[in-house]
Amino acid sequence: MRNFHESYSDSDHFDILPFIAVMLIVLATLLFVTMVMASINVGIDAGEGWVPISETGNDDKTPVLVEWNGEAIIVQKPSGNESIFLGRNKYLWWVKPDVKFESVKLLKFMSEMKSKKDSYVLFAVRPSGFENFQALAAEFRAKGISIGYEPVEQGKRIKLINK
Repeated sequence: MRNFHESYSDSDHFDILPFIAVMLIVLATLLFVTMVMASINVGIDAGEGWVPISETGNDDKTPVLVEWNGEAIIVQKPSGNESIFLGRNKYLWWVKPDVKFESVKLLKFMSEMKSKKDSYVLFAVRPSGFENFQALAAEFRAKGISIGYEPVEQGKRIKLINK
């Protein structure tokens, strides 16, 4: 009768533990690389890209991105950003005798947008602009200008990405 130890040789034994250890090291390395890439993309000074889509499926209007921080409008144009300062107090936005906006730049922008029937104003509203945004939006609506709005973080850079 043969002894158990005699029939059991090294060639019959297969240890899977080293393979599991190697696999875990590879997975940990991949996880580390993924986390590094995510932190680079989402880290400090990361921005957002907005892609406008139509709910009905037909893209009949083109958005013009406008940032509102409660004091100034920043119009993003292909030629560069245009800043229109209004101030925080919404009651000082109007000239009393004419009851119209005092800012000539804003009136010019509004007339541009009114003439562009295939465009609308897409507001990116910062938290500092929540308080007086509806007064500004009401002026655009009163002029017959289509608008949309979306809240955005205070310091986040945003850009409109055309398809």
